[in-house]
Amino acid sequence: MTTPRHPTVIGRSRDARLAKLSGMGPFVRGHLRLVDVKCGNPTCHCATGKGHPSYYLIVRRGGKTETRYVRKDRLEEVRGWLNQYKRAKRLLQEISDLTVELMVSEAHVSRKQKRKKRRN
Repeated sequence: MTTPRHPTVIGRSRDARLAKLSGMGPFVRGHLRLVDVKCGNPTCHCATGKGHPSYYLIVRRGGKTETRYVRKDRLEEVRGWLNQYKRAKRLLQEISDLTVELMVSEAHVSRKQKRKKRRN
């Protein structure tokens, strides 16, 4: 991301990202893990071979790792939540960077204005 120099432009860029963030839907921090599971049926192919593919959402809550089964019909929805989290994280970092740049830029403009007043 290239950072603009003028405080007004920086402020507008930050506000645009804040608007994107507020318009986001649900998100979750974690990852998906594909696991082969044996169903327990002794006549099923998984009893002697490869198990049934199942997806689990892995998240950290309260300092502990939790594993939650993801039904096949919700898999794409959960993937969307994970992608939204990545997008939100990126937006938060950009907003933070722009806020710091805004503070630095405003201080720079303020120093220039003080110098002009002293010269006049």
